[in-house]
Amino acid sequence: MSVIRSTAQRMIEAEGSISYLIDLLGDPEDARYNLKPEIESIKKTAQKCLEKAEQISQKFRYWYLVIMHLKTTSLSKRGDIIKEKETTSLKQQEEKEKESKFDKKRQALEEGISRLKQTLGEMQRRVDKKEDEVQWLRYAPLQPEPSIMEEIELVRRMIPQTEAPTIGKIHIHLHVLISLGLIMWLTTKF
Repeated sequence: MSVIRSTAQRMIEAEGSISYLIDLLGDPEDARYNLKPEIESIKKTAQKCLEKAEQISQKFRYWYLVIMHLKTTSLSKRGDIIKEKETTSLKQQEEKEKESKFDKKRQALEEGISRLKQTLGEMQRRVDKKEDEVQWLRYAPLQPEPSIMEEIELVRRMIPQTEAPTIGKIHIHLHVLISLGLIMWLTTKF
């Protein structure tokens, strides 16, 4: 860019090639010999400037493509970052839900364990109580049971001697009632 600028300044300044070309056009004799080489010199200079301008233009195109590539890459990266953030937030949310479910299950298990411990404690107390009863029964003095005859006599004394009630034509006798009472007592006893 600076080469083009300096070349242009040299051509348009007071003693530059364009002012010399104008001077040559004012003198036909001098123009005949010097005009053609001067025009060729200006053409070469213009060609060099064109080449430099094309190089600059190619550099601009290159940097334009680099910038566009960087823009596309940055947008792509931005999209990837946004997707990654969304994925991360979804994963975090899933982890929180899993943790919440795990906490609920853990809490339910802890409650179940505490209920089982309470039940176990209650059962242990019952077992201890029954063991105490068994120990008491094992070492308690035996009490003799009354004989059957004594039981029958006891029942006879308790029931007054009255005439058997009648239901229609059927007579129920006292000894049948005593026998039934004895049978019922024996079945509940053993």
